[in-house]
Amino acid sequence: MKTTMFHLYAVWQIVMSCLCLCCISGALSKDTDGIVQMDEQKCIACWSCIAVCPYGTIKRLVDEHSNAAKCDMCIGAELPACVANCPNEALVLEEH
Repeated sequence: MKTTMFHLYAVWQIVMSCLCLCCISGALSKDTDGIVQMDEQKCIACWSCIAVCPYGTIKRLVDEHSNAAKCDMCIGAELPACVANCPNEALVLEEH
């Protein structure tokens, strides 16, 4: 049986020049590892980051505030929870 491994680059994409950092409220920033982080307290729900993200990784929360949200790569954990708990090992974290 042939096994093929797929990588979800859109989820883990770290870009040198992120369009989503155009956030007018300053809710988005890039940490020292290059991962774009979101401060949900600063988000004003303008959704400009959602509109310009070429990877579709920023989503609108369905709650009373309708803020934008994105994966934080489970900062502080050895692996993101989705990678660590994928039953078929379909998700792989690669350093680039």
